[in-house]
Amino acid sequence: MLYILFMKPISFPPKPITVFLDIDGVFHSAIPLSVETMWNRRDIVSHALFTHREHIEIIISSTWRLNHPLDELRSLMPVLDNLIIDVTPNLRPKGSAWRHDANTRHLRQSECEHWLMKHRSFEQPYIAIDDMKSWFAEGNENLLLTDFHGFTYGDALTFKMMIDERL
Repeated sequence: MLYILFMKPISFPPKPITVFLDIDGVFHSAIPLSVETMWNRRDIVSHALFTHREHIEIIISSTWRLNHPLDELRSLMPVLDNLIIDVTPNLRPKGSAWRHDANTRHLRQSECEHWLMKHRSFEQPYIAIDDMKSWFAEGNENLLLTDFHGFTYGDALTFKMMIDERL
């Protein structure tokens, strides 16, 4: 807090919390069974994140970023579109398998941290919402791990607690 002579303290708003957001396994099952189940968790995810809009910025970390431009990704999440500011870089080594490969271990975490170092700082509070545990280091306290069925109301409560811890 900053004091100017004998005046009241001046408070600065908290830094935004960066949320790295996956799509498959978060907005819907990692393996959608049908067109009807595609995006079936969008309302739960959107509400949970939009509730904290004053404190968060969203970076898409999903592999969807490799085949869909940022504007298209925003259009798929209309409630969140103004909060989505960027995508993480692709640090996947050429020739590595999409999921299960020694080269992809902790890859998503590396991509998130690379984005933070380039655009914020390493001390920037962040939360990564993802369903792939192996793409993050064991014990990463910034990971909100969903199961492959998608984001739940329980995940929304966990997200709120993680936000509160970082404010």
